[in-house]
Amino acid sequence: MAKEETKREAGDAEGSKNGETAPDDVVDEVEERKCDKWDFMKLSVLVDDIFAQELHSMFKDYARVEHLSNIKLGISIVALIVGIFTLVHEYVLSLPEATTISGVGVVLYWILMVVFTVHVFFFEKAHVILLEHTEDDGSKSSVRLLNVWTAYTPEITTQVYLKKGNNSETMVEEKSLVSNYVYEDGQVSVEHVRKFVESLVHKDGMRW
Repeated sequence: MAKEETKREAGDAEGSKNGETAPDDVVDEVEERKCDKWDFMKLSVLVDDIFAQELHSMFKDYARVEHLSNIKLGISIVALIVGIFTLVHEYVLSLPEATTISGVGVVLYWILMVVFTVHVFFFEKAHVILLEHTEDDGSKSSVRLLNVWTAYTPEITTQVYLKKGNNSETMVEEKSLVSNYVYEDGQVSVEHVRKFVESLVHKDGMRW
């Protein structure tokens, strides 16, 4: 209780500097943007999510495209069901009765994994966020962001792809250090992420 009151007082003190009282949800929002900086998976998911939010805030008229991610999730669920069914079936039935069904299950599982890989690399393209917008002339505009995390090194390669109407797609790429956005206590600096995303979107070479 004392810890929570201290956080609330800190938030109120920050607000009082501007002559206003900080809302109760300010502290909660800050806490959601903090994680163990040594947990690579959690950190990458959190940072990617903030990148996505900041890019979307710059393109408010654009709608976020979710169906590609939903297809990937659907393929994963089907593959998981096939794998579990195959294992249970082989455990319940003794050989050789289980051989045929198990073989079909294994083949189907690997087919699904191939479909999953093709979908990720050629359709979804592992983007962090994909936004689309229909222009007045009926043409489609899109912007997508991709973060490539280098395993075991503190570096991110960020790519932003922009397609405006009937123009061809343009892309900019820039590397940055994870330490640019994450403090020692695991707090992610939203302001630094925002400035970096803005610099990429307005970088020379992007065709508007």
